[in-house]
Order: sequence, then C-alpha cells, then structure tokens
Amino acid sequence: MKNFILTYVTPAQDVIVANSTMEEFNFVCVEIGIVSFVGFWIAFYVSKKISDRVSRDVGEIKEYLEDVNAKDYESVIKIEHYVEFLEISLLLKNIVKRLKQKDKKS
Repeated sequence: MKNFILTYVTPAQDVIVANSTMEEFNFVCVEIGIVSFVGFWIAFYVSKKISDRVSRDVGEIKEYLEDVNAKDYESVIKIEHYVEFLEISLLLKNIVKRLKQKDKKS
C-alpha cells in the first residue's frame, strides 16, 4: 500500500522518496510548459511570416487591378512568394491583353 495516496507514511525514507518524486513531477511539468511556450512562439512567428508574404502578394495584385481599372495596361505585376498568386497574375495579364485589344478596336 505504499503507492496509495491516503496512506500514512511514517518511515523517513518513504517521505524522501515521495518528495523526490514530486520534485521530478514538478520538473517535468515545467519542462512541458517551456516546450509548449517555445512551440507556440515558433508557430506564431512562422504564421506571421506567411501572413506578411500573402499580404504583399495580394497588395501587388490589388495595385495591378487598380492600374488596369485606370486603363494603364502597361502596368507591371511582381509576384514573389506563392505559385497560386502567380497563376492568378498570368490570367489577369491575359485579360488585360484582351481589354487592350478591345480598346484599340473601339
């Protein structure tokens, strides 16, 4: 019955073992907390970097569309980070070519 929580412990050696076990448990809890904290901040940093890159690419597309809306068909778009935005920009360039040809005809 040494492992039962409500057991009355009289020998001094059992008290030392119980104290060292609690110290080890507390140490493991602190280690888990530190690892979780560091993991959280790493995840936050990575997500912030991804968000910044997406914002830059979306901003480039927005500026390009504003230029096209102002009939500046020679505007340049520079997508640096994500292939999906690059594909969108290529499709937009094709649309702009068609708009430019339509404006020349009329």
